[in-house]
Amino acid sequence: MSYFRTHDQSPLTPADQAYVDLLDDEILHALTGAEKVPEYGPTNGFMIPVRAIVKATKPHHSCFELMRDLESQVFGVRTTFVPFTSESLKHRESEWDNHKAVLISCGDVDRPYFSHANVNRLLAGIRGIISVAEWVQRAYSSTPLSKGVTWDRTVAVIEQWKGFEGEVSQSYKHPVEPYLFNINIMPQVLNPILPGFNPDPNICRVGEDYCAKGIATSTFEWYPGVQIHHSRDLANWELVCRPLTRAAQLDMRGEPDSCGVWAPALTYSDNKFWLVYTDVKRKDGSFKDTHNYIVTAPKIEGPWSDPVHVNSSGFDPSLFHDEDGKKYFVNMLWDHRRRPRMFAGIRVQEYDAEAGKLVGPRKTVFHGSKLDLVEGPHMYKRGGYYYLLTAEGGTGYDHAVTLCRSKSVWGPFEEHPDTHITTSKDHPHNALQRAGHGDFVETPDGKTYIVHLTGRPITQRRRCVLGRETALQEAYWKDDWLYVKNGPVPSLSVEVPGTRDDSKYWAEQRYTFDKELHKDFQWLRTPETDRIFNLQGGQLVLTGRESIGSWYEQALVARRQTHFSYDAETVIDFSPEDERQFAGLTAYYCRYNFFYLTVTADADGKRELLIQSSQASFPHANLHTPFSENVQIPDTGKVKLALSIRNAKLQFKYALEGEQLKHIGPVFDASILSDECGGHPEHGSFTGAFVGVAASDLNGTALPAKFDYFVYRPEHDELDRYEV
Repeated sequence: MSYFRTHDQSPLTPADQAYVDLLDDEILHALTGAEKVPEYGPTNGFMIPVRAIVKATKPHHSCFELMRDLESQVFGVRTTFVPFTSESLKHRESEWDNHKAVLISCGDVDRPYFSHANVNRLLAGIRGIISVAEWVQRAYSSTPLSKGVTWDRTVAVIEQWKGFEGEVSQSYKHPVEPYLFNINIMPQVLNPILPGFNPDPNICRVGEDYCAKGIATSTFEWYPGVQIHHSRDLANWELVCRPLTRAAQLDMRGEPDSCGVWAPALTYSDNKFWLVYTDVKRKDGSFKDTHNYIVTAPKIEGPWSDPVHVNSSGFDPSLFHDEDGKKYFVNMLWDHRRRPRMFAGIRVQEYDAEAGKLVGPRKTVFHGSKLDLVEGPHMYKRGGYYYLLTAEGGTGYDHAVTLCRSKSVWGPFEEHPDTHITTSKDHPHNALQRAGHGDFVETPDGKTYIVHLTGRPITQRRRCVLGRETALQEAYWKDDWLYVKNGPVPSLSVEVPGTRDDSKYWAEQRYTFDKELHKDFQWLRTPETDRIFNLQGGQLVLTGRESIGSWYEQALVARRQTHFSYDAETVIDFSPEDERQFAGLTAYYCRYNFFYLTVTADADGKRELLIQSSQASFPHANLHTPFSENVQIPDTGKVKLALSIRNAKLQFKYALEGEQLKHIGPVFDASILSDECGGHPEHGSFTGAFVGVAASDLNGTALPAKFDYFVYRPEHDELDRYEV
């Protein structure tokens, strides 16, 4: 019953089989399907001949580096896992790289053996589970190995001996042939799939496409509202539109930070797209003013209709299209009295699309689990069950995705056997934190994937400067319940149909202003863009309005920070008359958290450079004082402004015409540009760091500031945590 074979595929000889019997019962059963074998002598320290060929998917990643990473990740110390010597590797490395293969061993070149103990440690360590048997039983699991290289679920199949090019390899001088683990490496995507501020993902598949093959994500106070990304392979995503583009659909002037558009839900039915969203006018304190709307479009690119107001009883609404043609509006219910919970449960009511209103009875069908703070509901119908997927625990480090089901849309709903199918709340050292607020989709070939928000904190203070991002997990169905592979803790890498091209993500982005504002940029709150910016003569012209951090009308145009480390620069032409006129380059989170290198003037009208900052200043929003020393500059001429962020450190720079960049001001703590420092109590700040340009004229004369270009250049720092 063994699958072990020699290199010529003949059955093992009795002597060989006796040698195989030395394997631990668990390993033998897991790898071969054989029943338990009798104990045969001591195994402590016994050397098992195991040879693995790992096919790498990252050709730039050398085999020697791969082995060193394995050594560190699995065993933690060099002395435990001894790879080939550097001399041995040196003359074989090019050959192995050409074949995208590497030998992994615990001995020298002639005797590549693992000790019995280390086989267990290697197999269990890479998978992150206790036993090899459990590993094989959980055949759907898949865990990162090194820089995108992973072990496929077929790893446990021992096949015939193969050489580097498929030829029969020369046998070692040993009674038993080495056994080959044939490891097929599948395409992997490193999470998050949408880096930077892209929270509350909702995914919709139409035919072969995903429209979040469409993902819709929240934009809060940033305009236009809602981001929709498109993909055909779940690996490569492109921003295709922001549907809420005009005042009739969205006007957020006066709304506090982290209000605005919450948790959009995108669906497709009746030959059109339906987008449901909340416009939050007030969120702090006992009351929340939350207005829920529906817009529709024949295509994902639009045109999108004027909104239909549905209700204002809570937030995070979604629209469920049942098989019988009925539609149900689902949202969390807010109770300002806290009787007994402010997050009072999930409310369901039928929606009449023709009349554009809710009809019939309304019912709270789920009050949440013991974790509390239930929100973000999505409803589905599958195999006779209605499924309700919700977010719980708040959007901090206790966040979770909770699943329940019922035979009726009206309940009662029973909780999943594990309650939460995705969460990092009990695993503070997992690479992906704050995992929650999810949605799932089935691919054309029958696989199921979950999208969820996540965060990647930096520094010992655990600050997510990139905000809440979108991650993807593969899932599977068992006993009519959905489970996340390797779950509930989210995996850093996931196997998807496509292979991601990261070249654009790492490329320098140089934005010019010849025709239209690039889609990477957004502004704050207002639909009346002509009052704050326009493009003229190849320049971006900002019209000085209210102060930076204003909730009404400030001229600030920026793009997301999507890398832990980056450089940004621009050239400004600005002639202020006094200290109430200033414009420049900003790293911005909200009115309480920003750094701003400005061109301004002193009380006598002399131009100067001045760094203005608000550093975790909630609730007063005061500028940080004392100011760093100002720098006098000529009263005319353009100025280059730049900043560099390396993980948690921010340094401003400047240069006059014809000069090189030089530092200005101290090194600032860029980690405050994060949800954790947004100023509000936990679960109160929801966006992410931006970088861009701004202009203010507190005299009310609308003085313009002109910008020639904008550069965003991704960089690397040893503290960046892409693969941690």
